[in-house]
Amino acid sequence: MNLVPLALLGSLALGSVASAQSVIHGTLNLPGPGASFRTFQTDTADPIGNWVTGPMIPTFYPGFDYDASATNLWVMKSPSTQYGTLNIDTGAFTLVGNTNLPTVDLRSLVAHPDGTTWYAMTSPIGSAVSQLWKTTGAFDEFVTVGPPMTGHRFWTMACALDGSLYSTSVFTDSLYAIDPDTAAVTLKGPLGLDLNYLQDMDFDWSTGKLLATVSGLFGTRLVELNTVSGDATVLADTSALSSQANMAVAVPRPPVFEETC
Repeated sequence: MNLVPLALLGSLALGSVASAQSVIHGTLNLPGPGASFRTFQTDTADPIGNWVTGPMIPTFYPGFDYDASATNLWVMKSPSTQYGTLNIDTGAFTLVGNTNLPTVDLRSLVAHPDGTTWYAMTSPIGSAVSQLWKTTGAFDEFVTVGPPMTGHRFWTMACALDGSLYSTSVFTDSLYAIDPDTAAVTLKGPLGLDLNYLQDMDFDWSTGKLLATVSGLFGTRLVELNTVSGDATVLADTSALSSQANMAVAVPRPPVFEETC
């Protein structure tokens, strides 16, 4: 007798979920001169019409993701080593502790759907070198995964439901798969957009869609990325709403059932 975990992706039971909207929470830098950071909320049903800009916050959090249950939004400050939770409605930051990551170089923080594992990406400004980090404990216990990834400026990262990692590089304007155990890099393809500035991305685990906020000389866009080819499908032009934005899909991993067979 074996117990086999079954995620309900692709099943008839999730047919209605797969067509549902993706709820997105994030922080942004408002367009125009100077930096003015705020929270925002939107969804893929009507990204512009349902866009709500929230209260001002003191900083732009480069480490930013919900836990696997989409209960707590975990953020990391930079260049401070502080980490904690952020209330998207009020902008209130609750300090929990200090990370051992080099937060001045922090670009992304993402949760694994197992509910325990977290990954982080660091890349010094102006460099074409990135480093993958991992922890299965506290945020002060990150360890490096594999050697530094040279030739890549990875300023985003997202974790799929199967645990695979993806990132976009502002050095090559392309999507890559990153092996979560070795940090080996595999090119998927160009986005078709000239990336500059800060980016972010996250999977909607209920649909399998990889969503991203991208920024460049073209402005800012909310897009869906093809994980096979790297192509970006523009969902909305958000240039009037933000000059840069990070994001997390506020949708928990789908339920996992154990089937006896």
